[in-house]
Amino acid sequence: MTESKLKKLIQNKNVIYITVKNKDYIRTSQIRRFLKENASGVKIVTSEKSNAFLRASDIRKKINTNLLENADVIIAGFLPQLIWSKIIKVNKEFQKENRNNPDKKKLIIIAEFFLSLYDTICCDRKYFFKKGIVAIFLKIMDVRVLKKADLVVTDTASDAIYFSKMSKRKMEDFDVMYLEADPEIYHTSNISQNKGQDTDDTLELTREERCERFLRKRGLIEGSADDSERKEEYKVLYFGTGLPLQGNDIVVRAFAILGNAVKISHIDNKILELVYIGRLSRKNKKIVNKIPNLTYYPWLSQEKLAGEIESADLCLAGHFNATIDKADRTIPGKAFIYEKMNKRMILTDTKANHELFEKDYRHLWIERGSSKELVRVIWECYYE
Repeated sequence: MTESKLKKLIQNKNVIYITVKNKDYIRTSQIRRFLKENASGVKIVTSEKSNAFLRASDIRKKINTNLLENADVIIAGFLPQLIWSKIIKVNKEFQKENRNNPDKKKLIIIAEFFLSLYDTICCDRKYFFKKGIVAIFLKIMDVRVLKKADLVVTDTASDAIYFSKMSKRKMEDFDVMYLEADPEIYHTSNISQNKGQDTDDTLELTREERCERFLRKRGLIEGSADDSERKEEYKVLYFGTGLPLQGNDIVVRAFAILGNAVKISHIDNKILELVYIGRLSRKNKKIVNKIPNLTYYPWLSQEKLAGEIESADLCLAGHFNATIDKADRTIPGKAFIYEKMNKRMILTDTKANHELFEKDYRHLWIERGSSKELVRVIWECYYE
């Protein structure tokens, strides 16, 4: 990671990182690694309760003046809105207790602003009307943190712009820290490297040679493709938590179309294998269970997930939802994992995705919201 405002503020300082998320979450693990590399001392406060509100309640009990002893910086992470008032209250008490101690400096308080409560609950998940009393209250909670933090850290520049407009703070008060996959779990093996080199050879083919090979593989012109060129199976993988902005409905519809279309494929000895990992609605589970060439996992450990990604030929990143603005401002966490593992992926044409990725052989682009477009790109990759 390049030099950042966050790094300058925590360099050689004693930092308390308080996050309303479990310790194994991708963002928690990333910031923990970042702090251990740059801060002189780190205390981490988190919770393993089942949801954000229970975790916040659990964490608020742990925040007291003793926790702040010897601290220089506090980072409130993931959903700082849920613990902000307690942090501010305890910090005031701590400053009051030490007002006559010249060695006790004012603490720097940083908001690691991963999610907006208003945007997530009212615009993304649509639990409440966007202009109702609940929406107003949630926006107040967001803005209070955004305005009072000494620095606001977001996961994309697009989000920083959005939160800057929401809070009317200057962009210089924000810093961007892109997600990073855990290198101890998600990494490129020799198998992945070899796969990448093999597929990159197709870049050397002319358009006419690509066309000829495509037609041969389908049996539409005389001669047959060399069996050594073909893989026994072509694996397409998607995983997600089922959040609306991810657009899992679009992925399920695409997989259903592919599951039926592959029955009439002209490619012999090449099996299209579909893998879906993550939560599904009851309706989508029924669809998935009827797709003959699809393997469904409701959940996998990170290690097993890495193994499934390792064996995939093509991975779906997204976000695929076309109606939620947040999908345009955020980069899917899975994209960072695929990138770390040198995987070919399908991204959607969003502002946030364009901050880091460019169109090339490993990064394929489609518009958000179209299952047919997703099918078309997957089909083209399958036939290569």
